[in-house]
Amino acid sequence: MASSFDGPSPQMQRYYAEMSAARRRLVGPLAVFTAAYYLGMNFLANFTSWLDGQVFEGMTWAYVFGFSQMLMCAVVTLIYRRRIDAIEREFRPAELDGAKVAPTSVAEESPS
Repeated sequence: MASSFDGPSPQMQRYYAEMSAARRRLVGPLAVFTAAYYLGMNFLANFTSWLDGQVFEGMTWAYVFGFSQMLMCAVVTLIYRRRIDAIEREFRPAELDGAKVAPTSVAEESPS
């Protein structure tokens, strides 16, 4: 069964290329920061005694740093979500506004 969809237009190809480049510029620094923050606890716990101190009875700085990693995950996710939404709005071509997007699989095609 042949499809009438010949592929993306040059404008759409440019849109996807620009979106890919912008996404890489966003994801790269966030991934480096996340990895450094995560590996920071391993480094501090194994090679220093900074995390051994007591914050208060029964709570060490290691626990505080570990809980901050969970908070950092949520913050990085929020930053990514807001920035990628802004990037999508900036690069969205006029041809996508109100246009029907071509089906991506045979299952989504409507019978004609």
